[in-house]
Amino acid sequence: MIGTGASENASDTITFSHSFRMKTTEAKHMMPRQFATVYKTSLINWHIQISESGGGGLPAIFRNIVDPQSRDTVHQITLHPAGQRENHPPVLSVEFRIRVIDLSGKDIIPPIRFVHPPGFPARSVFSAGYCTPEHGPVKDWLGTVIGHKHFENHFFEIQTFVIFDVNVFLNMKHLNRSFGKPMPLDLNFRYNLLTNQNSHDFHLTTSTRLSFPCNKEALFVASPYFRKQLTDDMISFPLAVEFLESIEVITWLLTETYHPPFEMTPELAREIVTLAEMVLPRGPNQRQLFGSIERHCFEELINVRD
Repeated sequence: MIGTGASENASDTITFSHSFRMKTTEAKHMMPRQFATVYKTSLINWHIQISESGGGGLPAIFRNIVDPQSRDTVHQITLHPAGQRENHPPVLSVEFRIRVIDLSGKDIIPPIRFVHPPGFPARSVFSAGYCTPEHGPVKDWLGTVIGHKHFENHFFEIQTFVIFDVNVFLNMKHLNRSFGKPMPLDLNFRYNLLTNQNSHDFHLTTSTRLSFPCNKEALFVASPYFRKQLTDDMISFPLAVEFLESIEVITWLLTETYHPPFEMTPELAREIVTLAEMVLPRGPNQRQLFGSIERHCFEELINVRD
């Protein structure tokens, strides 16, 4: 059972609510549940789960390696921003309400709640997000329920309420950038070769026989993939894509600049991502492209809806 909702309040805040139920026996090895908070042109993806640590914020798997004899297990409700965003707006509050219920929805034990203070997602070595405390009533409450036979035939119900200032949630500085980061000076050579038509001596072609002119040397310098594929005698190279826009976006990304297509479609987005995974070196540039595509697709969806 899952529910998600949003409500705009008179005080210029917006509250996103999400709830789900799961068997108490599934909590010990729970995989993250996903949901999204969406309002107008802004979207944040989230993962929520009951996580297990060895205290001090150290995940249990690492705790077991460092200290196999330790039995100090801490269960926490954790809420992490997901997706490809580079920045996330600060919350006014995050509230967790946790219940143990039977099939009819009746409480088996008194429920418990925790309100996280305002601010940006807290960062640790392993993650960034909001969570219930490592010590105190919530930790003790979860420890009482998880793994105990008395509660095996019952359910957890976890409700999450995330509150934002509307203007902060929609502020562009908390979205992925439409265009890539400013080009470093050492990329001028690559940039000029790719954008200067007088230097175009090579063509990348699509499966539909469309051709994109570019510079062979720039491709070779910018991408490990092309260094493996291109030979001295080649004057063109086929890519397994249908849309010429896919090649154009990827070629611009080799200059660390996102040049968005005129119109984004699911098919084009999928093709760009597939091509990027093959051609672009792994790292911040590839992650930024995926974030830009995620935002661009969402903006196109908003335009279609309006």
